[in-house]
Amino acid sequence: MKKIICAVLLSFAAFVITGCARVEPGNVGIKVNKLGDDKGVGEVVGVGRY
Repeated sequence: MKKIICAVLLSFAAFVITGCARVEPGNVGIKVNKLGDDKGVGEVVGVGRY
């Protein structure tokens, strides 16, 4: 049981640390592709989590 709890907490921490961002109301976000052939500004996104 202790291993399962540790695995869940580690998974949650990894999810939080990776690049999730929130666009607040009244703002817009810009997705930027950092890898691959499509490097650069990708698209404009609205309010929400990405």
